[in-house]
Amino acid sequence: MKIVFIGAGSFRFTFDLLRNLAAFSRIIPIEVWLVDIDAPLLETVTRIFKRISAKAGLDGNLLIHSSTDRNEALEGADTVIISISIGQQASELIDIHIPFKFGIPHTTGDTCGPGGIMRAMRAIPETVSIIKDIENKCPDAMVLSYTNPMSFITLAANQAVPGVVTTGICHELLAGMPVVNDLLKKGGINNIPRWESLDIEYSGINHFAWLLSIKHNGNDLYPVLKENAGMGIKNSKRPASFMLMNRYGYLPYPGSRHVLEFMPEYYNFFNAEALWKAYNKPIIRNIQSLIQYEGIPKLRSVKLLERQRKSVIKGFKAVASGLFPAPKPTFEGERVVEMIADRMASRAGSQSGTIRRYHPVNVLNTGKTVVVNLPENCAVETPGWFENGIIKTREGAVLPDALHVLVKPFAENQQRVVDAAMTGDIEKLYEAFVNDPVCAFIEDDAAVRDMMLNMLHYERQWLPQFTGNLEKAGKPVLKIYPDDLDASHLKDVKFPPKPSISAKAVFP
Repeated sequence: MKIVFIGAGSFRFTFDLLRNLAAFSRIIPIEVWLVDIDAPLLETVTRIFKRISAKAGLDGNLLIHSSTDRNEALEGADTVIISISIGQQASELIDIHIPFKFGIPHTTGDTCGPGGIMRAMRAIPETVSIIKDIENKCPDAMVLSYTNPMSFITLAANQAVPGVVTTGICHELLAGMPVVNDLLKKGGINNIPRWESLDIEYSGINHFAWLLSIKHNGNDLYPVLKENAGMGIKNSKRPASFMLMNRYGYLPYPGSRHVLEFMPEYYNFFNAEALWKAYNKPIIRNIQSLIQYEGIPKLRSVKLLERQRKSVIKGFKAVASGLFPAPKPTFEGERVVEMIADRMASRAGSQSGTIRRYHPVNVLNTGKTVVVNLPENCAVETPGWFENGIIKTREGAVLPDALHVLVKPFAENQQRVVDAAMTGDIEKLYEAFVNDPVCAFIEDDAAVRDMMLNMLHYERQWLPQFTGNLEKAGKPVLKIYPDDLDASHLKDVKFPPKPSISAKAVFP
């Protein structure tokens, strides 16, 4: 079994994933190739993995290799895991702060809105390039992509390279369902040891997906969840999600900061600070996360994220050098190995792979069969499992009207975003911007165009597909200058939306 991890320097996923792979090697011998373009960081991560292996006595079952050349690693791979970031915090600063100059705040900026769209412009071409290499080197490999914005990337990769099935995977369900289970216990449901025992239906798009039903032994548990929504708002790690359940009747299971980013009437220039005061919950996590906010930030702090990344890499180096102890293998964490194991079992004819039907997968809505009232040319998030080595999904999901009206505009815009990323056509990109509900909230198409042109200007080094088209597009009338992006002016709003727009803002 050969597994390739492209983007092994990821400071969010690497640590847990290495521990998971080490634990998996106790069950079946595996060969793991770590790939990253940052050679020093790759060497550090490889040393960590080898220390984990040595400490756990896995040398006979775990072969570890590394390379900055993905083609060297990909030959004959069975599974390829992708987690890449183009431009890292340098590009993310533009994603977050230029929109804020125009009165559009981002809680995260990696999925929708102007930040998510520009992240797609950077990530889609590189991901498609990787998938083309996979098609040449290991076309039958299972390809699992963590990279955001996941919906756009899943659609682009499968359209550009249909001979390779690329599946987006996200841990928001895995993080959200324990919160749900905990609230059910507080509501008197004490006979569910783990949330995986629940029978759940869910669907939507990545970071904007909803729990459609929740049952146990045939009993509907949504009434219990709704009765205890106040407790979820006050005490859980997903306060805004439970607030939205009160409003729409269904729970969005991703974290609050992801969900609200799709809902500009709830999170916008006029009420971001009020939401922060109402729902912000600072917590201390492990070495990878340091200080995080489980509630809603007023604005994504790229500078904090940059400090976190540097701190995590220092921690990596300390573990690699032996200053910190090597962690133990574990199956807790990202749980990608469960998907690998289920695929193996199903290919061997075992039915054990059909038991775990909770894998949250992002797949194409081909024929509108997965979610019947979302477009065919979009990627949707849905439960998945394996049959004969192939990922299968539940079909025929229907988003209730209250949710459909929220999700559909974002699903419809996926193709516009993908077309812009693949062609470098600025007019296609503008169409994607003006049709994005987050951009449309400010009701000023001219300002949206200027915002887009400013972002293109400052991100051009990561956008080779737009080379030659930038001059044709003209210069923005509302200009952002380098001084506007200095540390002392990062949070200044330069072109605020009309005060009348505040009438659309929903306050907590």
